[in-house]
Amino acid sequence: DDPTPLDSAASVMELQVQVAGAFTRAGGEGIAATAEVVAAAFSDLVLLQGSVSDPINLDEDRLVMIKLKEHLPVALKPLADVRDEILAILRDNLARDNAKARANDLLKAAQSGAGELAALASEAGLEYAHHELVKRSASAPDALLVTEIFRLPQPAGDARVEAVLPATNGFAVVQLESVVQGSIENDALMTRQQYERVIANGNASQENSALMAQLRTNAKVEVYEDRIK
Repeated sequence: DDPTPLDSAASVMELQVQVAGAFTRAGGEGIAATAEVVAAAFSDLVLLQGSVSDPINLDEDRLVMIKLKEHLPVALKPLADVRDEILAILRDNLARDNAKARANDLLKAAQSGAGELAALASEAGLEYAHHELVKRSASAPDALLVTEIFRLPQPAGDARVEAVLPATNGFAVVQLESVVQGSIENDALMTRQQYERVIANGNASQENSALMAQLRTNAKVEVYEDRIK
């Protein structure tokens, strides 16, 4: 009946009011790891009006209602609290910069005729691998690397496309030798037609929305109040 306290409702239902630790809009620990809880906590109802939230389902067997205890203003964390985190980020950034520079040097050496990439990698103590028929959905040699490889231009003739590309744990020197065009199997023809219909419907929907927006912008609407009942 009273949307401001939790104690009375908890007493009637023989439940204990629990206090969550502070968390940001990015979430936190415990129930604050649930996106719906975070959204409710920063809603006008809870944050500005100080009311108890609507019931929030955590799973099939649990729900929670929350109320603001304290709102802390945005502030920088003390340096002592974030020092280790900052050092870890700086070390990681430095390591990636060094890895990228090393990969660029390796690529330049290969392009200058200093040797084949396999031999240069071996001399530098780096791993070399040759992969054939890698598909877009492949997770090997590395999912991120595969995605970046498929953004490269197709090699012309016998020439190879060479580049330094990001991978999950660093950078890779890539020599793309050829691209094999994909083909649709007979049993996938229906799937292709379904995708074509989905794309066509999406385009039609966008065109219709654009047309309606243009009409609303350019149209002059006159309201006859005496005819409204």
